Amino acid sequence: MFLLLRRPSPPLSHAFDRDVSRDDDYGEAKRQAESAYFKQAKFPVTAVRLPIVLGEDDYTRRLHFHVERILSGKPIHFPSLEARISFIDSADAAAGLAFLAAKPAEGPVNFASPEPIRIRALLDLIEAAAGSKVVLASEVTPENLSPFGLEADWFMSTKRAEEIGFRAKPLPTWLPQLIDQLVKNFKTAQRIAD
Repeated sequence: MFLLLRRPSPPLSHAFDRDVSRDDDYGEAKRQAESAYFKQAKFPVTAVRLPIVLGEDDYTRRLHFHVERILSGKPIHFPSLEARISFIDSADAAAGLAFLAAKPAEGPVNFASPEPIRIRALLDLIEAAAGSKVVLASEVTPENLSPFGLEADWFMSTKRAEEIGFRAKPLPTWLPQLIDQLVKNFKTAQRIAD
């Protein structure tokens, strides 16, 4: 779950005002599941909350989308370049889960790199690695809408994780290297295809 324009209600005070499935409203379905566990479970409950998990082998290919479109000169639409977003390295996501296995903590815990990044700053990193500029689309289409197409900030506080002793790597220590690798992978794939 993410901090959006309003703070999500804590699991113990969340009100069930409508029935939803994950297909109807994924975020609300997660809030309801957390709330049910925290209110009704007869055992200790921990809710691990992750932002967008990034890695070279990311099956969602959300970061890949941006790298590949910038390298190909294809336009991308962003509702806001100023919106801030949280990410976590896939190795850190796994390390966070292992940390909790060794040192259980009850309640919600957000695992993310400690500082969010603005969409514009993310594009700057990709442009630097790619040696190409992003082409911004003025009109949105299903093909050009960024998977990080946020209208407002969408980031997480890592305060609780840090209080229990876990701190994910800061973005500058891993995100530029990941982007460099994705650029190299795409260029290699293009050479092989040609």
